[in-house]
Amino acid sequence: MTGYLVSILTFVVLSALVGLALNIQWGQAGMVNFGLAGFFGVGAYVAAILSVRGAGPVSATVAAIVVTAAVSALVSLASIKLREDYLAITTLAFAEAIRLVSLNEEWLTGGSNGIRDIPRPFVGLIGGASYEAAYLGLCLVLLLVVYLLLERIVRSPFGRALRAVREDDVVSATLGKNVLVLRMKAFAIGGAVIGLAGALHAYYLTYIDPGQFASFVTVYAFMAVIAGGKGSNRGLLIGACTVMVLLEGSRFLKDFIPLPHCPASRCAAAHAHRHRFDSAFDLPTQRHGSGVSTENWPPHLNDRNEDNLKRKTNPCHAFQSRPSKTYRKTFGHFGKPCAPTAPSRTRPG
Repeated sequence: MTGYLVSILTFVVLSALVGLALNIQWGQAGMVNFGLAGFFGVGAYVAAILSVRGAGPVSATVAAIVVTAAVSALVSLASIKLREDYLAITTLAFAEAIRLVSLNEEWLTGGSNGIRDIPRPFVGLIGGASYEAAYLGLCLVLLLVVYLLLERIVRSPFGRALRAVREDDVVSATLGKNVLVLRMKAFAIGGAVIGLAGALHAYYLTYIDPGQFASFVTVYAFMAVIAGGKGSNRGLLIGACTVMVLLEGSRFLKDFIPLPHCPASRCAAAHAHRHRFDSAFDLPTQRHGSGVSTENWPPHLNDRNEDNLKRKTNPCHAFQSRPSKTYRKTFGHFGKPCAPTAPSRTRPG
């Protein structure tokens, strides 16, 4: 259980780093970035490729930060002509392009097989069973450093200029602010933070593949920003924890919340409606003088016919076997089925 909690907290820290990057881009500068997964993948792949080829963890992480920041600054050039929704679509297209490159360029990224055996930082100094907790401590320290730096940036004249551009870029340009440079810097700062998160992600898992950088990375970041309040770094930390608790904590609800049982009267009424609904699908059985026989029918039709017969003799059999989709939507599932209310009878021969 301790290992599971350490793992969850590590992913909370990584999600918080990506959320802080989005908060500086969207919350402060007003630029919607739907391509977070792509930038996250750039940072992870740069760190992984350099680490596998012999670079140290510090140099590989710095390279991931610099490359991701440079790529983010280049993508932000689209903001010259694009605004809001169209810029978001452009960043989404960039993320898909990164996914396709990482999937097809096997000589560089390993393709769908990914990159394995990524060396973990400082594993020779710590190692053992305590490494996971030590790595979580390292991630927390880096998160604290990034948070303090971004808070300093937000409270500086540069941060106030970003908020002015967010509110009205035309007025900001009229007052002498270089809107394009401000947006490029905001995107580059956010990209640097995402590159750091990507590198930490690659080191922690020691294996990456294109499937890890799907749209859920972007969704989690937006959920954290919205839950904590757009533009608030402190609220984002709380939002990231809340989102992860809701996502992972719901796994344990079944152990604490018992399922209610079906009352006999409501169960009987529900099954009576089910019989009326399914009457159109009943298959004929052998009747006196009708000449209809099921002996030579295909096996699946015989099985269905016998199931229909059991439904007629036992009102709760339909609940025990396979309730229809419409029935489940109408009456739901009430736990254990009620006892049979009608005597059983043999199938007519």
